Amino acid sequence: MIASRQRAWLAAVLVAVLLWSAAAAAEVRARFDRTEVHTGDTVTLTIESDGLGGGQPDLGVLDADFEVLGTSSGSRIELINGRQSAMRTWQVTLAPKRAGAIEVPPFTVGQERTQPLRLQVTALPQGPTGAPGDDVFLELEVGGGDGPVYVQQQVPLTVRLYSALPLRGGDLTTPRPDGAVLERLGEDVQFSTRRNSRRYQVIERRFSLSPERSGALRIEPATFSGELRGGDDRPFGDDRLAQLFRDPVFERFSSGLFERGEPVRARSGAVTLEVQPQPDAFSGRWWLPARALDIADSWERDPPELARGEPATRTLTVTATGLAGSQIPEIEVPAPAGVRVYADQVEAETRTDGEQLFGLSRQQVTVMPTAGGSLTFPEIRVRWWDVDAGRERVTVVPARRFQVAGPAGADAPAAGTAGASQPGRAPGVDAAAPEETGSAAAPAGDAGAPAPAPSVPNRLAETRRPVGWLLLAALVVGGALLLWRLRHRLPRAWRWRPRAAGAHTKPSVSIPRPGGGRAATDLRAASAANDPRGAATAVLALARRYWGPAAPTSLGGVAARLAADGSATGAQAASAVLGLEASLYGPGGGSWQGAAFAEQVLPVLTARSKPPGSGRGDEPLAPLYPQRG
Repeated sequence: MIASRQRAWLAAVLVAVLLWSAAAAAEVRARFDRTEVHTGDTVTLTIESDGLGGGQPDLGVLDADFEVLGTSSGSRIELINGRQSAMRTWQVTLAPKRAGAIEVPPFTVGQERTQPLRLQVTALPQGPTGAPGDDVFLELEVGGGDGPVYVQQQVPLTVRLYSALPLRGGDLTTPRPDGAVLERLGEDVQFSTRRNSRRYQVIERRFSLSPERSGALRIEPATFSGELRGGDDRPFGDDRLAQLFRDPVFERFSSGLFERGEPVRARSGAVTLEVQPQPDAFSGRWWLPARALDIADSWERDPPELARGEPATRTLTVTATGLAGSQIPEIEVPAPAGVRVYADQVEAETRTDGEQLFGLSRQQVTVMPTAGGSLTFPEIRVRWWDVDAGRERVTVVPARRFQVAGPAGADAPAAGTAGASQPGRAPGVDAAAPEETGSAAAPAGDAGAPAPAPSVPNRLAETRRPVGWLLLAALVVGGALLLWRLRHRLPRAWRWRPRAAGAHTKPSVSIPRPGGGRAATDLRAASAANDPRGAATAVLALARRYWGPAAPTSLGGVAARLAADGSATGAQAASAVLGLEASLYGPGGGSWQGAAFAEQVLPVLTARSKPPGSGRGDEPLAPLYPQRG
C-alpha cells in the first residue's frame, strides 16, 4: 500500500517535471523582414512560438504606429529521428504610419514575451532607386528625336521594368505629367536582355505624350512595388506525411500558396522637357504638328457620273501620323458656282501600331449640280508642320473637272445656288473671307417681283421620262389595242357607247375642294409661328391636293410649277416658296418670317378647281432634304 502510494507520487512528480521542462523549452521570437523601409512601403512581421499551445499574440501594441493590412497563421509538426517538434507562426502585413525610428514593444504569447523590435522608416528618395546590376530597376525614356518638342506634338514615352529574379506580382505606376495628355499604346511587351553581365526579364509599357502648353514640362518618376519569389513555407517536414504531399500534382497546385515573397521597390528618374510654342513661320489655319499627313479624295462612283438635279457623295479621308483623330479639324470643301453642297458629320478615330498614333478623319459631303455643263471643283490645300524636318508642308487635293449631264441654262432657283461654297479660298491658308454672291434666298426679299417663267422648249427639254413611265405607257397602249380587238366580240350590253352632247357625266377623278382643308390650316398656323419646316410640309401637302399624283415632291419643283402659270399671282407664290426653300437649305439658314407667306401661296393652290400646267416631269431638281443639326 505504501509502495503503491510512493509510485503514484513519483509519477506525478515526473509528469510535472516534464510539463515544466516543455514549457521552459517553449520560446517566442519576432522579426521584421526588413529593418529599413521607405515611406509608402509595407513590411511583414513574423512571430514564431515553439509548441502548439500558449494562446494568441497581442497585436494591439501595433495600432499606434502601424496600419494592420492582413494577418495569417499556421502550424507545423516535424518528426525527425523519432523526435517530434511543433511550431506556430503568425505573419502580419503592416504599413508604417510615419517616418523615422519606430520602437515596437515586446509581444506576449501565453506566458512568454518577445524581444523589442526597431524599424527605420525613411522618406522616399527623389532620385532613382535601382540601377543595372540590381535585382530590379526601372527606366523612363522620352523619345521625339533630337529636334525640339512642340505643343500638341505626340511624343513617345516608354517605361521599362528590369527584373533579374522572378516576380510574384506588383504594381507599376504610370507617370502623370501636369500639363500634358498621356495615352497608352497597345499592350505590354516582354523580352529578355543583358545588363552588367546579368540576364534581365523586361516588361515594356509604351505611351504617347501630348503637351498642352509650352514651357518646362516635368514628368514624374515611375515606381514599382512588388514581390520577388522567395523560399518555401510548407507546413510539412521531412517525414512520410511530408513526402506524401510532395506529389508533383500537389506541387503545382500549392506552389503559390506556400511560397514566400520578398518585397521589392524600384523608382525611375524624372524627366523634364522644354516644350516649344507654335512657330511664327507657320502660316496654316490649323496647327497640325505631325510626321505625315495625307488626304484621300473619293467619290461614290469612280469616276463620278454627275447629272443636273442628282446628288453625288464625295468623301475626304485625312490620315495623320503622330496626331489623334480629335486633333484633325473639319476641312472646308470649296465647290464651284452652280453646285449645292450638303455637309455630313465628321467621323474621327485614333489608331495605334503600338509605337505611335494614327489619326483618321472622314467627312462626307453631298453635292448636287443645279445646271448641266462643265464644272471644276477647286483644289484643297491643308498646311501642317513636319516635326521631323522642322518645316511647314502642304498637302494638296488636286482640282477635278467634270461634265454634268443636263441642260446648261436651267431654271435653277438662283444663279449662286443655296449652300454652294465659293472657289478662290484654299483651306488651311489664312486669307480674307470670299465675297458673297447671290443665293436662292434673293427672290424672297422681293415678293412682288414675278419670277420669269421658263419657256416651253426649255420645259420640254427638262422633262425627265423614267423607264417606269415608259412601261406604264406601253401597258396602256397595249390594253387599248386589246380592247379594240375584242370590241365586236363583247355582248351588246357590255359595249361602250358615247354619250350624247350635253349629257351629264361624273368626273373620273375627284376635284380638290376649295380652301385646302387641313393642309391649308396647317400652313396658316406654320406661317403665323414662323415655322419653316411646318410650312414646307403643308406646301407639299397642298401641292398633292392641287396637282394629284403628278405633283412635285420638292419646294423647287413647286416653285417652278407655279412660275409656269405665267400669272402675277403664280410668280409671287413661286418667289415665296423659293424664299422658304432658301431659309431651310441655304448655306447659313437664317430666320424665316412667314407673316405674308400663307396669303401669297394659298390663293393659288386652293382657289381653282383645275390647275394649269398639270403635265408631269417639269420638276427642275430631284428632291434632297438633308437634316440640319
